[in-house]
Formats: sequence, structure tokens, C-alpha cells
Amino acid sequence: MNWLEVNLAVLEGRFSGISKEILSQIAPIERPEFLDAKSGARTARWKGLTWASTFDPAAEARKTLPVLTAETDFAVVGGFGMGYWAEALREEHPDLPVVVAEPDPWWLGQVLAQRDLRSLLADPFVSFVLGGSPQQIGDYLGRFVCRNIAWLPHRPTFALHSVWMNGLEAALADFQALSRVNRATLDRFAGLWLRNFARNEALWDSPLSAPIAVGRLAGLAPGSRVVIAAAGPSLGGSLDWLKRHRSQVLLIAVDTSWNTLKQAGLVPDFVVIMDGQYWNARHVDPPVEAPTRIVCEGVSHPSTLRLAPERTYVAATSVPLLRSREERVWGELGTLRSGGSVATTAWSLALLLGATEVVFCGLDLGYPKGGSHVQGSQFEERKHRLARRLQPAETWGHSWLGEPGLVQRLATTGGQILSDPRMDLYRSWLALSVAEHPEVTAWNLSPIGSRVPGLSTPPARLGEDWPQQPVPRWPEGPRLVSRSEVPDATSLPLPLAFPAEMGRAWVEAWELRGQRLWGQGWELVAGPALRTWKLFPSARSLRALRESWDLEQTLESQIFRSSPAGAVRS
Repeated sequence: MNWLEVNLAVLEGRFSGISKEILSQIAPIERPEFLDAKSGARTARWKGLTWASTFDPAAEARKTLPVLTAETDFAVVGGFGMGYWAEALREEHPDLPVVVAEPDPWWLGQVLAQRDLRSLLADPFVSFVLGGSPQQIGDYLGRFVCRNIAWLPHRPTFALHSVWMNGLEAALADFQALSRVNRATLDRFAGLWLRNFARNEALWDSPLSAPIAVGRLAGLAPGSRVVIAAAGPSLGGSLDWLKRHRSQVLLIAVDTSWNTLKQAGLVPDFVVIMDGQYWNARHVDPPVEAPTRIVCEGVSHPSTLRLAPERTYVAATSVPLLRSREERVWGELGTLRSGGSVATTAWSLALLLGATEVVFCGLDLGYPKGGSHVQGSQFEERKHRLARRLQPAETWGHSWLGEPGLVQRLATTGGQILSDPRMDLYRSWLALSVAEHPEVTAWNLSPIGSRVPGLSTPPARLGEDWPQQPVPRWPEGPRLVSRSEVPDATSLPLPLAFPAEMGRAWVEAWELRGQRLWGQGWELVAGPALRTWKLFPSARSLRALRESWDLEQTLESQIFRSSPAGAVRS
């Protein structure tokens, strides 16, 4: 029997076009040697490596499986090998989704010609990622609930394709880090966001204190030059340059840089304040000079909206859970995309205004010389306020240097700089956004920060030939007015309890209701859990679905069933 044709027919039935991808690969000069192990199963030798046991490859695969618990969401097999590992995983853990990441589609075709793999290839719990960029694994896994991933690298594949496999391992680590950050952020700040959002809604009900939608700023400064003042340690070295060229640019400050700019006599056009925590809101203490306008969002700390009531612009909340309610109450506000750091939001504001040239000052995204923020910022001043005789400011400032997770990254002018995975996320997001806007020239004035792809090192005489920057006439209204269109969630039909036996009809009813109620936020509430359960139905995925149900019921009662004052909106 021609196993290649039989196996490919099964694969093609599940993944259209995969046969062409496998068969179109160019064969290497050195071919593998396939032989029978003592047990009669097929194995191979290639490039000086044995690709499975020559005694009993199936038994060896079962013996070398790691211990996996019920908390494991996915297993990623790095390299198909002869297929025994994937088969052993499915036999040992029939409810565990398995992703086979194979760098060489040609090799997979060779193995398919040697063994009857129809059962494995037809298994709906088995997926394949073939060749291409190893980073695509994150795009695939991001569709599902993947809090805990078992990583099983096939050693011969790792030896032969070390660059690709190392990239895959790094991509999995980045994906897991992002998942943990997102989950930790939700667990830590969900309550704070809800409280701030409710208090801000009550504040906006007053016409005098209601803000203006940030969308009103779109395109008001076409062709402008914008400077974004971040709060890294290098900002102090850019202050003289900023003073010389202040009249030639629009100045956007992040909240943490405002105090330093104020001490230097620099008044920004905009201050971007997105953090909802009280002490972070204290980065900008009144009075705020008259020309300065505040940009925030619905989950910013309520004190932010009182800094400059006549000059406050609000963007659509970055918390998808609240977006649906916000749109129903206040309408379209305008969006400022964010990569997690307020500096990335400031970049989005510059794009909204219509800037064609953007200069970053103080954008270090690391810890140059052991520092985290510019002198004069609240973070730096706090170290001095907390200092004691036996615990000086230097102790506070360097206490984090021994923490795990710190990594070395390329610096702007060569060499290395200390950074961490959180700043890696900011850096990657900003680099991608800069690449999406080739019409905007972007510079990084920091000589000591980390290198951000797409941000160029400025010439020595940057700005000397710039003309004066006319200040646009910023809109002062109309102010937001409540439309009070939040639905009564209890009017949307749904069984009142999670069913004892899951059925697709119940899931479809819940999904339809959730999409009506949450809009874009439904993806965060239950999207990954629903996809996981639909494609890989098991007790393992049902547990994640139940957790999403419980989360939605809690959030619904807090967001949709009561107003800030405790009464149901109609």
C-alpha cells in the first residue's frame, strides 16, 4: 500500500492545501535511511542522527513522556520525528490538544511514506504548524485557552534545525509570558477599572465636567512635528534640546514626565494619563497650565478628569469588557491604540493628530545605568521621600536589580542594556506600529536606551532647520452627553445556571447573548474558551468554559445590572 497517498488524503481532508505544501518541497542531497527496529516498527537514520529507537520506538516514546497534569492546556511537540511521540501523547492523554510544530515539511512527507499514520492524522485533537516563521505558533495558540503549555522538543530535530527550534522555544516563552501578564493584569486591576469607570460615569453626567471625545482631534495638525516626552532616565539629557526647539514642535508628555518638564519650564500641549491607580494619578498634580490639554480614558483615576475640566479629552477605554457599555452611554469616542506603555498611547495620539515626524525623548524601555525614570519624576522623588539613614535612596533605587526576569537587550548606540519581558512587549508593539506607518519619520533621541526597530538615530543637528509650529485651534466641544442606552441584561434570555451536561444549543444561545451584550469585549470574556471547547471538547476544556461563565456572570452584575448610583439604567 502507498502510505504517502493514503496519509496525505487524510491530512487533506482536514487541512486543505497541505498536500501541495508537503509535496512541493525541494529534497536535500543527502537522503534519510529508513529501517525496521527490532520490534518491527519503522525508524530512521539521517545526518548522523537516529530519529527513533532502533529497538522499540513506540515503547521508548511512551517511556519518555513527561508527567502532565490536568492543568496542562496544550502540548507542543517540537519536531514530528517518526510520529511516535505524538501518538504516545494522544494515547496517554486523550483529552489533551497536541500541536506538532515541524520545521521541515519535506521530512513530514518522508515519514508519511513509511508508516500508517491515518489514526493520528485524522485525530481532531492533533494540529500541525509546518515551516515558516516559528513565531506563528503564538498566533495559533492565542485563539485558545493556553495558560499552561507542555513543551516536548524532539532532540534530533532540535540538532538539525537549531535556529528554527530555538526560535520556536522563544516564541512559546514569549506567548506564555504575555498570557501570564494579561491574566495577572485582569486579576489585579479588574476591580479598580470597574470602580473608576463607575465614578467617571457619574462625573460625566455633569455638563460642566464632561470631557470631549478624543476623536475630535483627528487630523487637526496635519504634517506636524511632534515630540513625545517619555520618562526614562535619558529625558534629562534631552531637556536642553527640547527648550531650543519647543516652538517648532507639538509636545506630548506622558504623565510620568510632566513634573520633570514643569521644573524645566516646558509646558506640553498634551499630557497623556491612562493609569487608573491613585498614586500613578499623582504624577500630575494641579495646577495644570492653561495651554495643556489632558488625554485620558474611562478607567483613568477620577482625579484625572478634574485636572483640567475644560480641556480634557477622553478616548475609548482600552478595557474591552467595558467598551460595549461605554459606546451605548457615550457613543463613539475615538480610539488610541496602546501597546501597554503610556508612551505607545502617546504615539497613537501623534498619529491621530496627523504628525509626519515624531521624536521620542526619554524612551529607554530599559534600565540604563541602573535607573528606571528621569530625575524629578514622582518615581524618582518617591525614593528620596522613603529614604532613611540606614536605607538611603540608592538602596530603594537598586533593590530590583537582583530580581529574576531581567534580560540584556541591544542599546541604541551599541552594547547591551538591562531590560525585562514587560518592556519587550512594549518594544515589539511600538516597532510593529512604526512599521505600519512608513509615511511617518520616527526618531529616538535617547543615547542610552534600548534599540527599537524602526526608530532611527537622529542627526546631530536635528531640528535646526525646522520652521515654527503653528498651534492648531483645539476643539472645546461639544461635550459628551449621556444617552442612557445601557440594556437591562436580565431581558436577554439565557438559562440561569451552567448546564450539567453541555450542549451546543446552550452554547450558541450563550454566545449570541454575549455578543449582543459585550460587543468587542465578548472575545476577552469567553472567545478563547468557546473555541477550545468547540474544537477540543473534553473535561479539560469544559473547565475553562465554566470559568468563563463564572467570570461573565460576575462582570455582568457589576457592569450592566447597576448604575454608578446603584440603580438599574433603562
